[in-house]
Amino acid sequence: MTETGQSKAAWTPPKFGWTVALCMIGALVLTAGINFLVDPFSIYGTGIFEPYRANSYVEKADMFEAFDPPAQAIIIGSSRVGSVDPLTVTELTGLRCYNWSVPSAGVDAASAIVHMAVEDFNAPVEMVIIGIDPDVFHQSFGLHAQAKLAPRYSGWFGEDVSSGGLMKTIGGLLRLITLEQLNASIAVLRREMGDTSIEQIKLYREDGFALYTPKEEAIAEGTYDLNAIIDGRISGYPNDNFCIQGDIELSETTKNKWIELLDYCVENGIAVYAYMPPGHPEYIEMLEGFGSMISLQRISEFLDASISEHGGTFRDFTMLESFGGDTGDFYDEVHMRKANNDRLLIDLLSNYEYDHVSGAE
Repeated sequence: MTETGQSKAAWTPPKFGWTVALCMIGALVLTAGINFLVDPFSIYGTGIFEPYRANSYVEKADMFEAFDPPAQAIIIGSSRVGSVDPLTVTELTGLRCYNWSVPSAGVDAASAIVHMAVEDFNAPVEMVIIGIDPDVFHQSFGLHAQAKLAPRYSGWFGEDVSSGGLMKTIGGLLRLITLEQLNASIAVLRREMGDTSIEQIKLYREDGFALYTPKEEAIAEGTYDLNAIIDGRISGYPNDNFCIQGDIELSETTKNKWIELLDYCVENGIAVYAYMPPGHPEYIEMLEGFGSMISLQRISEFLDASISEHGGTFRDFTMLESFGGDTGDFYDEVHMRKANNDRLLIDLLSNYEYDHVSGAE
């Protein structure tokens, strides 16, 4: 009896440990609840106040509809193409241009955007410039959470984007407890309580160009530590940030959807200029360490062949030196500043006048 009693006592965890664990769980539940109800980044569709940051998919479609005169050229892609300047495209081509970049845009989003522009908004689209993240060809790549809450797009996705709900993936859970969202939720609540210093962030110019105002101000002041930012973000791969690792099997579904998009552009007389976006040399070094370059090469070959067969133009700009980019003109490991994107556009559109004249003939 004594031995049994001692064994049971040994199994009893310290009360202090339980208290700490319960406090931590309670804090996480409270954080998740606040972020879910406030929804500061318009991810879950549950926000009870005006968001800290609007749903980019919804906002970009609304802005395109209001863009007058309508766009003749559209820049399409993820946030990596957000600072590709439509005004530079206009200077190089004479076409009025709009940047329709949205978070984590894959082939589904690109196809929906082109169809919406032509069929929903009747825009006289002559050209699309598509920055294609290689990650979109991974088997597990899916629609961004904001895309699932953008009704205007849903009819073009060809699937029930609302299925599965918020808790479909672990990623949905983890997003609920991020400090970034909690800080934004607190800012929204402060604004609702009358704090006039809190304003909704303006992310885009009227033509869709992404505004990185705080970062540009820090760069001008000499307080923006690019190397530290890159090192910090790279340390989050591959757990916190998605990227291709190793030699993967490309998604046949995505490849087929890409061909369908190219077919649609040809049918509607839309010239396609597409590219694989570059990364900072430290990011490329990381991908090499993951053994990812063989997959990127296979993706590049597929894009080159498919686009060429459809009369378009493709450039693989994975390596910064391929277009004379500058290692200093980045915000982080994958997002470039306007100066680098201007260099990229000059290379990508170098044969535009020839193509345009040939097409006219």
